[in-house]
Amino acid sequence: MKEAIALKKTNTKKLVLSALFCALIFVATAALPLPLGNGGYVNLGDTLIAVAAFFLGPVYGFLAAGMGSAAADLFLSYGIYAPVTFVIKGSMALVYVLVFRPFVKTKACVPMAFVAALASECLMVGGYFAFECALYGYAGALVNVPGNLIQAAVGVAASTTLVSLFAHNKYLLKNSQMNFSFI
Repeated sequence: MKEAIALKKTNTKKLVLSALFCALIFVATAALPLPLGNGGYVNLGDTLIAVAAFFLGPVYGFLAAGMGSAAADLFLSYGIYAPVTFVIKGSMALVYVLVFRPFVKTKACVPMAFVAALASECLMVGGYFAFECALYGYAGALVNVPGNLIQAAVGVAASTTLVSLFAHNKYLLKNSQMNFSFI
Protein backbone atom coordinates (compact mmCIF):
# COMPACT_ATOMS: atom_id res chain seq x y z
CA MET A 1 0.00 0.00 0.00
CA LYS A 2 2.79 2.43 0.91
CA GLU A 3 4.55 1.63 -2.35
CA ALA A 4 1.41 2.45 -4.35
CA ILE A 5 1.08 5.80 -2.57
CA ALA A 6 4.77 6.57 -3.11
CA LEU A 7 4.48 5.65 -6.80
CA LYS A 8 1.39 7.86 -7.18
CA LYS A 9 3.22 10.81 -5.56
CA THR A 10 6.23 10.26 -7.83
CA ASN A 11 4.06 10.13 -10.94
CA THR A 12 2.12 13.22 -9.85
CA LYS A 13 5.38 15.08 -9.21
CA LYS A 14 6.74 14.11 -12.64
CA LEU A 15 3.52 15.15 -14.37
CA VAL A 16 3.44 18.51 -12.60
CA LEU A 17 7.11 19.17 -13.35
CA SER A 18 6.56 18.09 -16.96
CA ALA A 19 3.67 20.53 -17.34
CA LEU A 20 5.76 23.27 -15.73
CA PHE A 21 8.69 22.68 -18.07
CA CYS A 22 6.36 22.42 -21.05
CA ALA A 23 5.02 25.87 -20.17
CA LEU A 24 8.49 27.30 -19.50
CA ILE A 25 9.80 25.99 -22.81
CA PHE A 26 6.77 27.45 -24.58
CA VAL A 27 7.30 30.87 -22.96
CA ALA A 28 11.07 30.89 -23.54
CA THR A 29 10.45 30.03 -27.19
CA ALA A 30 7.33 32.04 -28.03
CA ALA A 31 7.57 35.08 -25.76
CA LEU A 32 11.25 35.84 -26.24
CA PRO A 33 12.03 35.19 -29.93
CA LEU A 34 14.80 37.18 -31.57
CA PRO A 35 13.92 37.27 -35.29
CA LEU A 36 16.51 36.37 -37.89
CA GLY A 37 16.51 37.76 -41.42
CA ASN A 38 15.48 34.44 -43.01
CA GLY A 39 12.12 34.18 -41.23
CA GLY A 40 13.40 32.03 -38.37
CA TYR A 41 14.15 33.13 -34.85
CA VAL A 42 16.54 32.53 -31.96
CA ASN A 43 15.17 31.87 -28.47
CA LEU A 44 16.03 30.38 -25.10
CA GLY A 45 13.80 27.33 -25.51
CA ASP A 46 16.73 24.98 -26.17
CA THR A 47 18.29 26.04 -22.89
CA LEU A 48 15.20 24.96 -21.01
CA ILE A 49 15.04 21.71 -22.97
CA ALA A 50 18.39 20.75 -21.43
CA VAL A 51 17.20 21.83 -17.98
CA ALA A 52 13.99 19.84 -18.45
CA ALA A 53 16.02 16.80 -19.45
CA PHE A 54 18.15 17.24 -16.33
CA PHE A 55 15.16 17.37 -13.99
CA LEU A 56 12.71 15.07 -15.78
CA GLY A 57 14.81 12.38 -17.40
CA PRO A 58 14.44 11.07 -20.94
CA VAL A 59 10.75 10.19 -21.22
CA TYR A 60 9.13 13.11 -19.42
CA GLY A 61 11.87 15.43 -20.74
CA PHE A 62 11.05 14.30 -24.28
CA LEU A 63 7.36 15.03 -23.79
CA ALA A 64 7.85 18.42 -22.11
CA ALA A 65 10.41 19.56 -24.70
CA GLY A 66 8.39 18.32 -27.65
CA MET A 67 5.03 19.67 -26.53
CA GLY A 68 6.32 23.05 -25.33
CA SER A 69 8.31 23.67 -28.51
CA ALA A 70 5.58 22.46 -30.86
CA ALA A 71 3.02 24.64 -29.07
CA ALA A 72 5.33 27.62 -29.56
CA ASP A 73 5.53 26.87 -33.29
CA LEU A 74 1.75 26.80 -33.48
CA PHE A 75 1.49 30.05 -31.51
CA LEU A 76 4.07 31.78 -33.73
CA SER A 77 2.34 30.63 -36.95
CA TYR A 78 4.95 28.00 -37.86
CA GLY A 79 2.31 25.26 -37.78
CA ILE A 80 3.88 23.25 -40.59
CA TYR A 81 6.91 22.78 -38.34
CA ALA A 82 5.00 21.72 -35.20
CA PRO A 83 4.99 17.91 -35.72
CA VAL A 84 8.67 17.89 -36.72
CA THR A 85 9.52 20.23 -33.86
CA PHE A 86 7.82 17.85 -31.43
CA VAL A 87 10.09 15.02 -32.58
CA ILE A 88 13.29 17.05 -32.90
CA LYS A 89 13.01 18.97 -29.64
CA GLY A 90 11.83 15.90 -27.75
CA SER A 91 14.75 13.94 -29.17
CA MET A 92 17.09 16.71 -28.07
CA ALA A 93 16.06 16.09 -24.46
CA LEU A 94 16.54 12.35 -24.92
CA VAL A 95 20.02 12.77 -26.41
CA TYR A 96 20.95 15.24 -23.69
CA VAL A 97 20.07 12.79 -20.92
CA LEU A 98 21.75 9.82 -22.57
CA VAL A 99 25.01 11.70 -23.12
CA PHE A 100 25.13 13.60 -19.81
CA ARG A 101 23.70 11.14 -17.27
CA PRO A 102 26.78 8.89 -16.91
CA PHE A 103 28.95 11.89 -16.05
CA VAL A 104 26.67 13.93 -13.80
CA LYS A 105 28.55 13.14 -10.56
CA THR A 106 32.05 13.09 -12.03
CA LYS A 107 34.77 15.64 -12.56
CA ALA A 108 33.82 15.56 -16.24
CA CYS A 109 30.41 17.05 -15.44
CA VAL A 110 30.98 20.48 -16.98
CA PRO A 111 32.68 19.29 -20.17
CA MET A 112 30.05 16.61 -20.61
CA ALA A 113 27.25 19.15 -20.11
CA PHE A 114 28.84 20.96 -23.05
CA VAL A 115 29.14 17.74 -25.10
CA ALA A 116 25.53 16.78 -24.31
CA ALA A 117 24.30 20.23 -25.35
CA LEU A 118 26.41 20.12 -28.51
CA ALA A 119 25.09 16.65 -29.43
CA SER A 120 21.48 17.70 -28.90
CA GLU A 121 21.95 20.91 -30.89
CA CYS A 122 23.58 18.98 -33.75
CA LEU A 123 20.44 16.87 -33.80
CA MET A 124 18.37 20.06 -34.00
CA VAL A 125 20.37 21.57 -36.88
CA GLY A 126 20.46 18.28 -38.79
CA GLY A 127 16.81 17.49 -38.13
CA TYR A 128 15.53 20.82 -39.36
CA PHE A 129 17.90 20.71 -42.34
CA ALA A 130 16.54 17.30 -43.37
CA PHE A 131 12.94 18.45 -42.96
CA GLU A 132 13.55 21.68 -44.85
CA CYS A 133 15.32 19.79 -47.65
CA ALA A 134 12.12 17.80 -48.13
CA LEU A 135 10.02 20.95 -47.85
CA TYR A 136 12.06 23.56 -49.76
CA GLY A 137 14.82 21.62 -51.50
CA TYR A 138 18.52 21.65 -50.70
CA ALA A 139 19.13 25.32 -51.50
CA GLY A 140 16.09 26.48 -49.54
CA ALA A 141 17.13 24.41 -46.54
CA LEU A 142 20.71 25.62 -46.69
CA VAL A 143 19.55 29.20 -46.22
CA ASN A 144 18.21 28.34 -42.75
CA VAL A 145 21.34 26.57 -41.48
CA PRO A 146 23.15 29.74 -40.27
CA GLY A 147 20.15 30.75 -38.15
CA ASN A 148 19.90 27.27 -36.71
CA LEU A 149 23.62 27.35 -35.93
CA ILE A 150 23.16 30.64 -34.07
CA GLN A 151 20.25 29.08 -32.18
CA ALA A 152 22.47 26.08 -31.39
CA ALA A 153 25.33 28.25 -30.12
CA VAL A 154 22.99 30.14 -27.79
CA GLY A 155 21.51 26.85 -26.56
CA VAL A 156 24.90 25.24 -25.94
CA ALA A 157 26.31 28.21 -24.05
CA ALA A 158 23.28 28.88 -21.88
CA SER A 159 22.37 25.26 -21.13
CA THR A 160 25.95 24.28 -20.29
CA THR A 161 26.11 27.13 -17.80
CA LEU A 162 22.76 26.38 -16.15
CA VAL A 163 23.02 22.60 -16.01
CA SER A 164 26.59 22.78 -14.70
CA LEU A 165 25.37 25.00 -11.87
CA PHE A 166 22.45 22.67 -11.14
CA ALA A 167 24.65 19.57 -11.19
CA HIS A 168 26.89 21.09 -8.51
CA ASN A 169 23.96 21.82 -6.20
CA LYS A 170 23.37 18.77 -3.98
CA TYR A 171 19.69 19.55 -3.42
CA LEU A 172 18.92 20.08 -7.09
CA LEU A 173 20.94 17.04 -8.13
CA LYS A 174 19.09 14.92 -5.59
CA ASN A 175 15.78 16.07 -7.08
CA SER A 176 16.83 15.62 -10.70
CA GLN A 177 16.11 12.49 -12.70
CA MET A 178 19.73 11.98 -13.68
CA ASN A 179 20.15 9.09 -11.26
CA PHE A 180 16.91 7.23 -11.75
CA SER A 181 15.47 4.61 -14.04
CA PHE A 182 14.81 5.26 -17.71
CA ILE A 183 11.22 6.29 -17.03
